[in-house]
Amino acid sequence: MKSQGVSTKAIREVYGMTQVQFAEKFEIPLRTVQNWEQRYCCPVYVLRILQWCLYYESECARLEKLMQV
Repeated sequence: MKSQGVSTKAIREVYGMTQVQFAEKFEIPLRTVQNWEQRYCCPVYVLRILQWCLYYESECARLEKLMQV
């Protein structure tokens, strides 16, 4: 069953990540990421957690850059 709305693929593409990079970053088996994108939906709560982690990380990096200027 495919999910509707935000997908694993959409999240990782926003952050410019390949499936391999995404899987390695979150220590998710590559096959699981592939299944989420091709066949089965990722649980919504997992998508929210992954999205939040990437957003938080990017905001921290952005603020760190601002503080160095």
